[in-house]
Amino acid sequence: MDENVLKEICRRLKPKKFTEGDIIIEEGKRLKKMVYIVDGLVSIRGEDSSSDFERGAGEVCGEKLVRRLPSTSFPRRVPETESVIAKGDVEALVLTASDVQDMVFEFGRQYFLGTKIFSAKQLEEATNNYLNIIGQGISATVYEGNLPDGTRVAVKKSKTTRPISYSLRVIKEVGVASQIDHINVVRFLGCCLEPQTQALVFKYIPNGTLYDHIHKEEEGRGSSQTKALSLESRIKIASETAEALAYLHSFIPNKPIIHGHVNTKYILLDYDLTAKLFGFGVSRLFIDDDDDDDDDDDEAVAAYVREKLR
Repeated sequence: MDENVLKEICRRLKPKKFTEGDIIIEEGKRLKKMVYIVDGLVSIRGEDSSSDFERGAGEVCGEKLVRRLPSTSFPRRVPETESVIAKGDVEALVLTASDVQDMVFEFGRQYFLGTKIFSAKQLEEATNNYLNIIGQGISATVYEGNLPDGTRVAVKKSKTTRPISYSLRVIKEVGVASQIDHINVVRFLGCCLEPQTQALVFKYIPNGTLYDHIHKEEEGRGSSQTKALSLESRIKIASETAEALAYLHSFIPNKPIIHGHVNTKYILLDYDLTAKLFGFGVSRLFIDDDDDDDDDDDEAVAAYVREKLR
């Protein structure tokens, strides 16, 4: 582990005292803390009570919390297999899961080489203090913005700043998006990983979704931007979407990135009707939880295009 990360762990350790019988870490519950024992004894109890043993001063319990910190995948959803119970008075130094979350954001940028890191202030300025909401999801809101160089962007900003579950989702989504480079996938421009501002920045795609072009014409609600697609254009869009999926499926040998919910609402069209696949449920390859709110957030991203066509 990086020496700077180790120093930060030591800096964040907080002293705490426990008394006889206190459950410091509970079997079957989500791991929430790592404990360095300064003085006293703790009993380690597994499912099989015959395997009980003790740990004392200088030993660590719950080390899984930081074992894989550099990969931003510490086991927030892995149930603890052992209980740690105080035997008499125990003095310890504690690192909480919330501390680890802050560390992930503090050091996360070094793991995304080549990724543009925006400050919270830069995104506030780009979106005119988050003035123009163009999409809503359960966990994120999407805003239209403009960077200083004139690039139009869609900023997907988390509504939640503290819970580890969404924080890691942002980190892992960045980890995937920052490596994808294909003409038929919506371009990822960067992110903000500050504890109070968690956001992903994408290129703004102005010409609506494939769904809009197909169904608005059928319903007689078409506009100059959603003109009827010729057979040639439809075949071109289908081919380009297939190319994007083939790229994702072969991105890492033996570890394909699976989009999971491809449909016409997740295919954006550029000015020249070039297909742009989006909906970073693709990051699910690296997210081993069972949250199912990705669809809602991806729908929010789609909404920013549809809003412009009304």
